[in-house]
Amino acid sequence: MGGPGGRGPAKELDWRKERIMRQPVLLALLLVPLLSGCLAVAGLTVGAGVVGFVYYDKNEAHKDFDASFEKTWKASLEALRELKYEVPKEVAHAPDSGDVTIGDLRLRVARHPGSLTRVRVRIGTFLTEEHRRRAGLILEQIEKEL
Repeated sequence: MGGPGGRGPAKELDWRKERIMRQPVLLALLLVPLLSGCLAVAGLTVGAGVVGFVYYDKNEAHKDFDASFEKTWKASLEALRELKYEVPKEVAHAPDSGDVTIGDLRLRVARHPGSLTRVRVRIGTFLTEEHRRRAGLILEQIEKEL
């Protein structure tokens, strides 16, 4: 009678409770390697997207100007014309943001809180010294126009 090792009825009940309580812990310990592998794969997938996004963001220069959206938008278009980009005479835009693409150049102007207007310039697909130089010249010219 009794449990393993000749235990009495009270000891057998304690032994069964202990065994039942250990099962979820054992199950959790067995699942940790499996779940952590899935989480690691998920983390790598998310990480790859983040790396792609960060690299794409690195090819974009931006600067905040303490000026109204309309004034900054006009200065941005005039700066592009001064730098010999073929800017259409009229470029449609929303009341608080505008976007223009000319060849490999994309310029976005958007109003932000605190009466700031952010100008973002992206040239080409990848970050190169030439793209960085051209984007810097555009932002510098916008500042002169303002």
